[in-house]
Amino acid sequence: MRAATLIVGVGMTVAGLVAAQGQLLHWQQYGFYMPIRLSALWIEIWGASSASLWLRDVSGSTAWLLDQPLCTVIPFVGVFLAWTGMGGIGRTSLRL
Repeated sequence: MRAATLIVGVGMTVAGLVAAQGQLLHWQQYGFYMPIRLSALWIEIWGASSASLWLRDVSGSTAWLLDQPLCTVIPFVGVFLAWTGMGGIGRTSLRL
């Protein structure tokens, strides 16, 4: 299970860095930077709420997290998952 967590974490980290590179390339070519928010990914995967202002229904910390750029959140989550997956690697159990 830890190996799967490590693989998913490394994949998310790489995907987040690729998203950051794509946004920076867009900024370099067109001269302005408009980051993709995590809420856009949330809407694409789970769909929007039926309420017109669906961010009013969530708590303050969740709304803050959904307002962060995607290229910032995804690598942090990926590094955390990879770090969690690395927790059991290299340990040996002592059996007497």
